Order: sequence, then C-alpha cells, then structure tokens
Amino acid sequence: MLQTRRRGDGEMGRWGDKGDKGDKGDKGDLYTHQFPIPNSPIPNSPIPNSPIPNSQFPIPNSQFPIPNS
Repeated sequence: MLQTRRRGDGEMGRWGDKGDKGDKGDKGDLYTHQFPIPNSPIPNSPIPNSPIPNSQFPIPNSQFPIPNS
C-alpha cells in the first residue's frame, strides 16, 4: 500500500514539472510581444529603411533650396 502512494506522489511531481515548462512558454510569449518578429504582418507599423512615397510629402524643391555649405 505504501508503494502505491509513493508512485502517486511521483506522478503529481511530474505534472508539476510540466506546469513549470508551460510557465516558461508564457514568458516567451511576452518576450515576442515586446520584440515583434521583423517579417510579421503588423498593421500601421513603420518599416525601417522603407522608401517614402513623394505623394505623402508634396514639397517642390524650388521653394526650399538647400545650400551645399
């Protein structure tokens, strides 16, 4: 009878170990939210090094001359 109880306790410990691994998985999800994957489709997010269309900034160069000094 005592041996069966010990085996039961061991099984409970194994379930606890699985729970700990699940907690680590949750922390990984929080990490991905803080640092999103570069190639993931995120709406309304600026993309680094992306070309900006001139239609968003219609500024003729003749009105704003830039000296080379």
